[in-house]
Amino acid sequence: MGLSYSDFFRVYPKLFPDAHISLKSNGAHSSWKTGEKVDICLSKEKTRALGFLKFPIIDIQLTFENMNRACIKSYMQTFHQGFQKGGG
Repeated sequence: MGLSYSDFFRVYPKLFPDAHISLKSNGAHSSWKTGEKVDICLSKEKTRALGFLKFPIIDIQLTFENMNRACIKSYMQTFHQGFQKGGG
């Protein structure tokens, strides 16, 4: 994702207000009262250069536990929308 560590740690806790979220130095652990869990592992932050523009890049690994396909789909939709950046 075209995302920095600081962006991830600032945005992610706001996406799922009904979850208990524990932030770690390299990711996060989220759990819900209903038993669903998501572990997130972040790669080291890299930089992608396009001419004079430089963008932070991190790879994100998601591990789902006790989540059916519909729940994962809903989670991913919220996750992707939360990290979209507008342009004008």
